[in-house]
Amino acid sequence: MSAWWEGPLAAFDTETTGVDVEQDRIVTAALDVYDAAGTQLENLGLLIDPGVEIPAEAEAKHGISTERARADGIDPVTGLSMLLAAIEDVWERGIPIVAYNAAFDLTIADREFRRHLGTPLVLAGPVIDPMVIDKQVDRFVKGSGQRQLGPTCARYGVELENWHTADADAYAAQAVARAMGQKHDAQMPSTLQDLWRWQRGLRRDQAADLQGYFARVGKANDDGSPIVIDGQWPMQAWTGGAAA
Repeated sequence: MSAWWEGPLAAFDTETTGVDVEQDRIVTAALDVYDAAGTQLENLGLLIDPGVEIPAEAEAKHGISTERARADGIDPVTGLSMLLAAIEDVWERGIPIVAYNAAFDLTIADREFRRHLGTPLVLAGPVIDPMVIDKQVDRFVKGSGQRQLGPTCARYGVELENWHTADADAYAAQAVARAMGQKHDAQMPSTLQDLWRWQRGLRRDQAADLQGYFARVGKANDDGSPIVIDGQWPMQAWTGGAAA
């Protein structure tokens, strides 16, 4: 039986108005299907008018201004309907979705689907998160920011151009996932079902370790409260707090 990295993978990424999954909005999204050789078979690239101002720091990251989103972006209902249909389609075909830091991208997608479409994202297929996997199979990476997608690609010999654009980051996520699978085969579960459970446990433990580290070194929130790291994976549970 072929390993998961030897088959088709659907690469998913979003660029957003910020990092608050409950309040921020999707500006661009990509869901692209690649074969084992890294050839793109299908492409969905969306520029969405989020309906709110895009902060300057978010624009500086992904290059999309409020003016451009309003002029060239499609409305959220149309764009998010296309995205949800594409996600459901690849899972119906048994194709895993690869997302670097899946707990962010899938959670913000869920909140946007709830906000604009009145429906949640149902986790109906495999998810592969190279960020979670990398923290386990290459545990002693030194340096601030070295777990971000760009430096991680460099460590695995994956070329990443136009970092922080949804299409480029999606391509890189599936390419680096394949590289991890090939290099660290012996450290990973052999089935997608076991891989799901393994990643979920890893994310929980990684969050607990980071939260414990912050407590030990005295790092806290601005108001002095302890920093809490959410360890849910591949999506944070909805508590009804997403803004309309």
